Amino acid sequence: MKSKKLKNLFTVLALASGIILFNPNSASAAWKHDGQGWWNTEGSSYSIGWRNINNQWYYFGSDGYMKTGWINNNGTWYYLNESGDMKTGWLYNGGLWYYLDNSGAMRTGWINDNGTWYYTNESGAMQTGFLTLNNNTYYLNQSGAMVTGDITIDGVKYTFASSGEKISSSSVSHTNNQTINNTEHSTGSPTSGGGGGGSSSTQNNNTTSFLGYSDLYGNWNIDSYIKDSGMTTTLSGLIINSAIDEKFTVTKEGILTSLGDFLNPTVKESILTNSEFKKKFGTSISKLGISGDKVNCIAISAKDNLGNTKTGYVIVSRNNDVYAIAKGAAFRLKRV
Repeated sequence: MKSKKLKNLFTVLALASGIILFNPNSASAAWKHDGQGWWNTEGSSYSIGWRNINNQWYYFGSDGYMKTGWINNNGTWYYLNESGDMKTGWLYNGGLWYYLDNSGAMRTGWINDNGTWYYTNESGAMQTGFLTLNNNTYYLNQSGAMVTGDITIDGVKYTFASSGEKISSSSVSHTNNQTINNTEHSTGSPTSGGGGGGSSSTQNNNTTSFLGYSDLYGNWNIDSYIKDSGMTTTLSGLIINSAIDEKFTVTKEGILTSLGDFLNPTVKESILTNSEFKKKFGTSISKLGISGDKVNCIAISAKDNLGNTKTGYVIVSRNNDVYAIAKGAAFRLKRV
């Protein structure tokens, strides 16, 4: 509908970056625009309220103009993208995650999404960390998923039932650090051998505590663009600049972004030497600011909301710095 860039559709792990162009003529000849916004004509009148146009839902105010952003319709909250179409699924907005069901309605309370439980408060915001409800305690990890089984937090071991309620807690003799260690994912350094206070191996440029894709679970920010990476990108400077500071969440179900989700990704993990990296990406590891001669490479492929398969790469250095490569553009990532 709008012949302008809707916003950056780059999602790290980007599974590709790009922009969507929406041509008002292709959407419907009934669409009209002036200095105040867009409206849809219906004969000699105009649309008011909900309208399904080309299989997308839009909402028009009493003045006929198309609405965007949050709207409250009869006590239920909905979110309309910048192009006006109604959003469903996970929404990242204002630094918080919300869930909109298939009807577009914002959900509150417990949500089961593809077999994983999440909790959103009365305002719809997804919760993380400890949660107490009806005298029961639950734990929601960085991606918001309810944890079951054993988990150690700040030196205390907790056990949660399959339904999520805390069963017991007890102190442990040691921890690696104050990060969370659990059976789903560990953000701290793993302990090798028979345990104890330290690792039995010596750390160097070619050893890493990174174990694989699951170590990426959590919230991320696109920190910066690596201009002198030595790679040739097909992305415009406008897209690259708009990608900076974009946020997203990695879960075992997929990658969740404010503009769409990449669910059930196909993940292929490998370790690349410098020569293998150069053969694949046309540049050396050092051009990304990485020391050493090996990196972890994770190829992630998934379908976007339009059904198109996108592939991006995540590179993890030996000291656990994380990068994303999409369409020849390299970005530094930061966990948030």
